Amino acid sequence: MKKRTGLCVSLMGMLFALMIGIAVGNRYSHTGEWSTSEGEPFFWIKSKKLEINVRLFENAQDEISYLFLPGYSAAQNVFIDLNGADYARFDDGTDEIDIKNGRALSSLKENTVYECTIFRDGTVCRDMKLCIMYSQNLPTLFIETESGSMGWIDADKQYKEPGEFLLVDSNGSVACISDLKHITGRGNETWQKPKKSYGIRLSEPADLLGMGKTDHWILLSNVTDDVYIRNKITYDMAVAADMEGAPESAFVDLYVNGIYHGLYQLSEKVEIDQERVSIRNLELENKKVSHNYRSAELFGNDFLKGVLLDKEPVDITGGY
Repeated sequence: MKKRTGLCVSLMGMLFALMIGIAVGNRYSHTGEWSTSEGEPFFWIKSKKLEINVRLFENAQDEISYLFLPGYSAAQNVFIDLNGADYARFDDGTDEIDIKNGRALSSLKENTVYECTIFRDGTVCRDMKLCIMYSQNLPTLFIETESGSMGWIDADKQYKEPGEFLLVDSNGSVACISDLKHITGRGNETWQKPKKSYGIRLSEPADLLGMGKTDHWILLSNVTDDVYIRNKITYDMAVAADMEGAPESAFVDLYVNGIYHGLYQLSEKVEIDQERVSIRNLELENKKVSHNYRSAELFGNDFLKGVLLDKEPVDITGGY
């Protein structure tokens, strides 16, 4: 929400840019915990500075396990870990490719459904259908919760959980790495959907993707938008029009505990802050001058609500 001057964006150009930038998005429910069963594969993306674990996304609708990979990983090495098994055989109906435990997947094609059979000591211990898909040129956000699960958070949007936060830009470079004070659910009607929106708070303020430095951020699922761009277009039009307080945002691919959660809109939170809505914080002023702030009597009805304070600040014109 930084002040913008001289910004002129054509709606058609904006729409085209958004359409190009959209990655694989889905509204399926994410499921499961890290598996320790033999032959249950997981994968890691290895570069000079990063090593990221990624799990399979199991789609019950078509009974295919998808390996959704961030766009930058197409230029990196992606390896397979077979959890104690020896090798996996990938059959696309034309060729069979054997890949040993710990080896790269460079010989496999994307957007191709393979019959994947996993062997240990010559015996089949797992078989599945597997398809590898890469995103487009988008930043990627990796979140690890303290429990390793989203069950607690997705059960009630009042719950919070700490964790770790890693934002990687579209080239695979680290844009931000931080402890996560908490992640929590948000939304009203959309909260009932399988793909949920979240609020996140970093341990320290950070400037994410040039949107200004703060510790509060929003992850919008856009779950009710079949084309995933209506919110983004509206936000960007407000920014282009220099509307005060208009939140900036960016598309990201979200992974939580190694599981791909889909395309999200990382957005500024509308709040009183020098980098957001730069107005006086009347609540803080009230706390300074009013001794009964915490124990003050509450009043209200269907049209208004308030707190009966023993003293008011000299200037009560700000903070709205």
